Amino acid sequence: MKCPVCGNINTSMVCPKCGFDSSRDYERYPTFGMVGRVPSTSGLRDQWREDPTAPQLVKPERRVPVWLMAAICAVTMVLGIWIGSGFIKPDPAGPGESAQMQEPRKGNILRSDEIPDEGYETYGDIRGYPVFGSDYRREQICSVTFLDTLADAPEDAWDVSEAGDGTVMAWVKRNESVPDPTSSVANMDLYDLYIGAEGGVRAGQSCREMFAGYWNVRTFSFAEAFRSDDAEDMYSMFNGCFLIQTLDLSSFDTAHVQDLGNMFRNCAALQNLILGEHFVTDNADTRGMFEGCPAGDEWSHLKH
Repeated sequence: MKCPVCGNINTSMVCPKCGFDSSRDYERYPTFGMVGRVPSTSGLRDQWREDPTAPQLVKPERRVPVWLMAAICAVTMVLGIWIGSGFIKPDPAGPGESAQMQEPRKGNILRSDEIPDEGYETYGDIRGYPVFGSDYRREQICSVTFLDTLADAPEDAWDVSEAGDGTVMAWVKRNESVPDPTSSVANMDLYDLYIGAEGGVRAGQSCREMFAGYWNVRTFSFAEAFRSDDAEDMYSMFNGCFLIQTLDLSSFDTAHVQDLGNMFRNCAALQNLILGEHFVTDNADTRGMFEGCPAGDEWSHLKH
């Protein structure tokens, strides 16, 4: 017998020269007898691959189930509707940003409080007009403060947002100071008015007559909690605030305001008017802006 490995001629099942055991199939498994002329498994595999008539193995495509695709589409559509309707509001603040550092959200818009033409022709009529639709009259307010948070809003605060979504709230606290018994407010309850929103309050397009007839107010506090860069109308905004002596509007932006007429009309006690660089009058009607103000002539340059 000729050894298939080294070619040595011998009569043993195991080649004495190289040790090849002809009774075993080394590719698959041991056998108990001599393996005849049978093709190796690797040879059979190569022959099968080269045969064009042999069936080819095709890897099946992985498909996403129809029900899963439908569920994903449905969830995406619902989220889109919620975000578009304002039910879900993406938070503009980045990680670590506090509410005080945010820009006022576009939804934090204070609604207009314009006085109707009919029935409110005189200052006596105007001072009795409701404060943002509440049961309080304008003549009962002795101070106005804007806040960039709702943390202190009480349960009886009411919604004054333009969208009616509770982003801007107003509330009052009774002022405990004792008025002069000879004054017109001797027997009247006076209140401090607060208007707040998380991140600050943004004025809508109209601030027309917003604080007209607040004739017992002595202080307005806007600070950085009130933004007016979207406002287009400030006609008679402070008309008839007879007791105000100092008015700080340094945070006001009037670049888009078209009507500033009668804005400070009859602010008879106004001595200090503080304006910032963004308070401009170039594109606005300023007729009667300082009519009835003691220092109106000194501020006349603002109308040009």
